[in-house]
Amino acid sequence: MRNFYYRARLLIMVLGICGCNSAVGQTFCLAGQIQGKDTGKVVLHYIDASNKSRIDTATLLNGNFTFQGNVSGASYAYLNTDPFNMQVDNRDEKFDRNLFVEPGDIKMVFTHGAIEQATLTGANIENQWEAYHQQEQQDLKRLAPYLSTIDSIRTLLRAGSISSQMADQKIKQLHTDTAPIYASLLNTKTSYIQKNPAQYISLHLLEYSVSHIPDEQVERLYQHLSDSVKNSSLGYRFTQYYARYKKVM
Repeated sequence: MRNFYYRARLLIMVLGICGCNSAVGQTFCLAGQIQGKDTGKVVLHYIDASNKSRIDTATLLNGNFTFQGNVSGASYAYLNTDPFNMQVDNRDEKFDRNLFVEPGDIKMVFTHGAIEQATLTGANIENQWEAYHQQEQQDLKRLAPYLSTIDSIRTLLRAGSISSQMADQKIKQLHTDTAPIYASLLNTKTSYIQKNPAQYISLHLLEYSVSHIPDEQVERLYQHLSDSVKNSSLGYRFTQYYARYKKVM
């Protein structure tokens, strides 16, 4: 009998660590497993349902971690598993990434040091985001050689193998050459927003478009979005960002 109670308590403990019930309200549960890393800390930054910025910390147990919180509709979060640096402003893409959290259960599995290749289930908005990126692939492939050339020019400049004047001229020409590609990428964003006013990623795309399109267009596209999107945690993030942008400009 004692052995039975011990096993029952152990099972409850494991379930509490590796999963959670997010059936109530706007609760999300993010349960993850890091393969190749058993212990340590994981940090999640997000805006909650009260429009408060949260920084939650979870302790790894056999590579497993769980975060649970409340959001309005969706929130854009930052997950950091970096064992060397937990500062948001000094990121390493091997150990940290952004992702959308939404009400419900989200599970992710990834190898330590390869978080960008994480497998996610239950992440519907994240799936929409990945599907959107497929629409940009043709333009991004066209853009890649130009970006590589700019990096090479900057490497030559740092090495003193090219003058700053020559480097500026070459980079300016590359910016001129890539302008149509950037215009196409921007058009893809604004077209998607126009066609999908009820999707949370539309608001995220609008944030990316600020400063690249006229303010009047930003505000028109924002008003076109559904109330559920505008009133979400993601919507609060956008309005705060746009207010800071307008203040500076």
